[in-house]
Order: sequence, then C-alpha cells, then structure tokens
Amino acid sequence: STGDVLINGYYYLGKTKSARGYTEDALKCYKKVDSVFGIQQYAYPDVREGYEALIKHYRSQKDVFNHLLYVEKLLRFDSIVNKNYIYLSSNIHREYDMQNLQSQRDRLKTALIRQEAVGYWWKYGLLGVVVLFSIVLSFYYQKQKRYKDRFHQLLKKVPQEESPPPTIIQPQNKEISADMAKVGVTTEIMEIITAKLKRFEEREGFLQAGLTLHTLSKSLKTNTTYLSKVVNAHTGKSFSNYINDLRIAYVVERLKTDERLRGLMVVDIGKEIGFGNANSFSKAFYEHTGIYPSYYIRMLEKETKKAPQPKIYKS
Repeated sequence: STGDVLINGYYYLGKTKSARGYTEDALKCYKKVDSVFGIQQYAYPDVREGYEALIKHYRSQKDVFNHLLYVEKLLRFDSIVNKNYIYLSSNIHREYDMQNLQSQRDRLKTALIRQEAVGYWWKYGLLGVVVLFSIVLSFYYQKQKRYKDRFHQLLKKVPQEESPPPTIIQPQNKEISADMAKVGVTTEIMEIITAKLKRFEEREGFLQAGLTLHTLSKSLKTNTTYLSKVVNAHTGKSFSNYINDLRIAYVVERLKTDERLRGLMVVDIGKEIGFGNANSFSKAFYEHTGIYPSYYIRMLEKETKKAPQPKIYKS
C-alpha cells in the first residue's frame, strides 16, 4: 500500500542520512515514519530502529518531554506490530525491550512531573518577584513625588528676601495664663520667662551645642519646671522638640541662600546648628519637614542651577 511505501521509504532514507552523518535530517525522516504509522496503524518490525534513534537522541539532549513521548510511541508501536508479526517478534533485534521501555517510561514520567513542578515554582516565583518589584517601584515613585511636593512647599513657604526669625513662642493670651495658674506658674512669672524666650530666639541661642533644659533655665535665671511648663503651654511641645524645631526652621531658610553651608557634610551642618551627630539632625529634619536634609540640599542645588544667571555686559 501507499502507506507501506512511505514508511519504508522514509525509514531507509533516514538510515542513509544517519550513515552519512546527517543526524537532524535522519530524525526528520523517522518522525515522518511515525506520522504515517499513526494514520495506518501498520508497519514492518524493522522500522522500530527509527523510534530507538529518536529515543537515543532526546535522551542525549536531556529533553525529558520528547524522550518520554517517543518511549510511549515505541511501546505503542510494539503492541501493534507484535500482534501482526508474532512469528517474527522474538527474532527482531531490540535495543530496548518491553520491560526496559516501561521502566524508562515510569522514570521519565516522574522526572517530567518534577520538572513541571520546578517550572511551576519558577514561573510563579518570577511572577511574584515582578509583582514585588512593581510595588517597590510604585512606592519609590510615590515617595519621590511626596518628597518633591514637600520640598516645593518649603521653598515657597517664606520668600527668601523676607525670612523672619523662626519664632515658635507666641504672644501670651488669657487661656494660657489660666492654664499656667492651674499648675502653679503665676502670670508674672510666665510673662518674664516668655520675654526671655523671645530674646533667646531672636539672638539664635538655640544654635548652641549641648543646650539642655537645665542649661537654658540656668541661663534665663529660672528653674527647669517653670521653663518646661511655659514652653509646653505656648507650643504644645516638649523642650527638646521646641529646640529642634527652632533649629530646623532656621537651617531650612539659611540653606536657601548659604552656598557654603550647602557644601558641608550633613554631620557638619548639624553640628553648626547645635546637633551632636548626623543621625539626630536628619531625624529632626525629617520630623519637621517630611524630607531628609540630603534630599533638600540636592534639590536646592538643582533649583540654583536652573535659576537664570545675571548677564555681564562688557564696557
């Protein structure tokens, strides 16, 4: 029949190609043998060598899927051909007998399941990494946008030419006086301490390094209890937060115009306004402004470069 002619033709053509070293062409011929066999379900037993060649090839390539595919195709080939050629089946040279093939098939199925499991974890693991990276990237851009918005708010908060001293202590009022009286501070004492704090701020005494509630109360000739209560009544803050906010408000404005200060290390800027180390300065700056000093300085430098330079005319 035509099918027999095609099967035998492709099979012997494949053997010829293989003998001449054209392995890929030989494998194509053996696959065509399998295609025709799949349709007519009939072939001569010697064509079996084509399946063995395909199994060898895919085993050497460590291609588990195709290795298993052609093991199963050979098992099917044997089951059909053995029925038609019972008298020949025992005389045919078989590199792979039935038991060997079934053992291979079982091992390959197990290997394929493992391979698919690894592929599954790789696939979804990679997907998880991509999702996580997207979230981190989105968070980063949102954070950068927040930082940029806060920077521009700081930049526009007070015009550079009209920057007043960063006064936090506000004028006293009747409600504050009444609250202070409840905790044992008379109106007279409060007025004296408030006036001294106003002068302290105007003279930028908050820039002194190592300033504490004890040292300032001693300098203002009062006690720590009264000073702490007056500061809290006027600002709603602890003494340390009050001092830190004065320093940060001061440095925010000064950095806008002081190129020398912008050129210093963060730790040196902090020391110049009274902080003992870079960490305490950065933390206070962030709490007051919502951004870090390094970012603020970097953005100020960019704004400075963008600003139009004055033209110099030659006489």
